[in-house]
Amino acid sequence: MTDFAYSEELVARYGQKLNILVTDSGRLVQMMSNESLKENAVQYILQTLGLTMSDALWLGDDYNDLGLFQS
Repeated sequence: MTDFAYSEELVARYGQKLNILVTDSGRLVQMMSNESLKENAVQYILQTLGLTMSDALWLGDDYNDLGLFQS
């Protein structure tokens, strides 16, 4: 979504149920399930391949990438 005027209300109402990121001075709202995190997906793929997080390298350009760098 872009230029969404009700982002604060959205976070207040659904912030406990969803991962909601509001960036770009409120112009961009990203919503996803709390379980839908990039680091969870990467960890699943690596485990399937018999690798660990320390075997991987990644790049990111937004707030939803921070978890990759913290794992």
